[in-house]
Amino acid sequence: MPHDKIIRQVGDYYTQKVETHGPSAQGVDWNSTESQFLRFKQLLRVAEGESRFSINDYGCGYGGLVEYLETLDCPFEYRGFDISQAMVGRAREIHGAKANCRFVQDETQLEKADYTVASGIFNVKMETPVEEWKDYCLKTIDKLEGLS
Repeated sequence: MPHDKIIRQVGDYYTQKVETHGPSAQGVDWNSTESQFLRFKQLLRVAEGESRFSINDYGCGYGGLVEYLETLDCPFEYRGFDISQAMVGRAREIHGAKANCRFVQDETQLEKADYTVASGIFNVKMETPVEEWKDYCLKTIDKLEGLS
């Protein structure tokens, strides 16, 4: 695949983060839980007024969005995807027993959902040349479009 190197580098970056900081806001490169939850609040404005919804979290990390969703008074079905095996492992440890949550490392296992969110997935460019990064971002956005 043309973007394997990018995926590997970004996955390694986030694996190192979660191994250093554990399943926390810092473990997914946020400076605090408060700033992370503020981002979640903004992302979920699209679902305001829903009585029930399904959501794909593309770049789910350790599943922090699940923690935020659980503070809302609305039933949800959650599916998280991450390229870091360590992140998916942590997410499963924390949330895997919840019947309404599923975590995958293979994006083809994501089902269509009412909403798909992707927070911070383009934050770690590393040394990728600009044109290659742009192509990766656009192709990823195309994939996201088909998930909701």
